[in-house]
Amino acid sequence: MMMWIKTKNFFAAGLMTLSLGFTAALAEPDYGELVLGNPDASVTVVDYSSLTCPACAKFHNDTLPRIKQEYVDTGKIKFVFKDMPLDSPAAAAAMLARCAGRDARMGLLDLLFAEQTRWRKGATGEEFLNNLTGLLEGAGLSKSEAEACMADEKLFKTVLDEREQGVTIDKVEATPTIFVNGEKHTGALSYDELKKLIDAQL
Repeated sequence: MMMWIKTKNFFAAGLMTLSLGFTAALAEPDYGELVLGNPDASVTVVDYSSLTCPACAKFHNDTLPRIKQEYVDTGKIKFVFKDMPLDSPAAAAAMLARCAGRDARMGLLDLLFAEQTRWRKGATGEEFLNNLTGLLEGAGLSKSEAEACMADEKLFKTVLDEREQGVTIDKVEATPTIFVNGEKHTGALSYDELKKLIDAQL
């Protein structure tokens, strides 16, 4: 579990350094919420996670695939992923995942969490960015698209606004934070723990 402590100015400064000189155009990214499953389901699970948070990766890699198979893909629940970046690398990764577009975004999130230890390390901003864009280039997001994405001020604001909603409205103080029909649970819930919470609401 990792605590959220960063400020908007911190993210802006960090991303300005990472995105310096990026000006290319890009097709429409995903500026909306990432929602999977039945939109009319009686149970909604909301996941506030940071892409650089190890506990978030554990939840996403170990718990979510089974929950998705059993509850999301069968239409029993609605799953909502919300960006809660802990640092500028996490904010950059969140922007890049959104730049894949709505249909491909979840696949890139899966990849970013699965390969988290590979791309989040970097002695410099340039090294980090090379790690990140290199990983995503292999998934079909070209370097020029990644560069354009990093220069998208509207997308940056979208990520920050989603994080701000978590902090001010949902009172998220650490990642991951999971809500099951509005009930707040902090930490990387196991499959059994989350299954129990979902079943109690069905």
